[in-house]
Amino acid sequence: RVVGVAGPGGPPRAAGSRARGERAAVAVVGIGGAEGARMLFTAAGGFGDGVTPLLLQKLQRVIAVAGAHVLLGERLTPRYWLFLVGGLGGAWLITFADPAGITAPAAAAGGLAVGAATLWGLGTVLGRGLATGIPFVELTAMRFVFGLPAAAVIAVWTGGPAALVVGSDQLGPLLLLALIPGLAALLLYYRGLRTTPASAATIAELTFPVTAVTLGAVVFGSTLTPTQWLGAGVLIATITVLALRARRGNRGVGIVQRHDPLVGGVPAPANRPA
Repeated sequence: RVVGVAGPGGPPRAAGSRARGERAAVAVVGIGGAEGARMLFTAAGGFGDGVTPLLLQKLQRVIAVAGAHVLLGERLTPRYWLFLVGGLGGAWLITFADPAGITAPAAAAGGLAVGAATLWGLGTVLGRGLATGIPFVELTAMRFVFGLPAAAVIAVWTGGPAALVVGSDQLGPLLLLALIPGLAALLLYYRGLRTTPASAATIAELTFPVTAVTLGAVVFGSTLTPTQWLGAGVLIATITVLALRARRGNRGVGIVQRHDPLVGGVPAPANRPA
């Protein structure tokens, strides 16, 4: 799919340049935005400060918003910032059982977590740009084409060749992980990105902590503090209103397309009046 072809829309050189840009973007998403970010985030948690990586991972939203503004031409109105503040505030309360008792971050863990947040944020932005011009099934496949070799290299680098050995008792669970939260989730994600601005998608992605605490309570019997319940309510309300407003087009959630994107194709519709 990412091969330049001359046609009515432009000369071969322009098509080839665009194809090279798409290949580079897919590589960044598959290698950096997936495996590289995961490695950095896991390494950050290895410093014994579990709070710092979770806290700084929230920077992903700010980075995604900035990247969408620069690379995709998304301009944000005051209405959008209400959604972003509500989403980040709810996620903060859910993540930290005691939101006022956060310790000072360690420099090494903080740097690794910021690196992971940067790669994840760019992954959202570039994924949105690519999804407007590449069928979501093909985009998902290309992400695995780049991501799987990168994951193998990282596994061998961090754990030696033995890290690639899978026992018969592990094969079933690994296959389910690959098919459900891996393949199925990515297919839905890139299908949604075709018509969802990156700035809105990065707020919608905050449903992750709600899902995590819900599964923790149901499957593992963990309990939530009152502030975590409050955070879950705020986050669910924010995302629900965001989805309802999105029915009116991008302007309904405070996003205006100010110029053609520098990555990917023409944005999917639409900017109907709010």
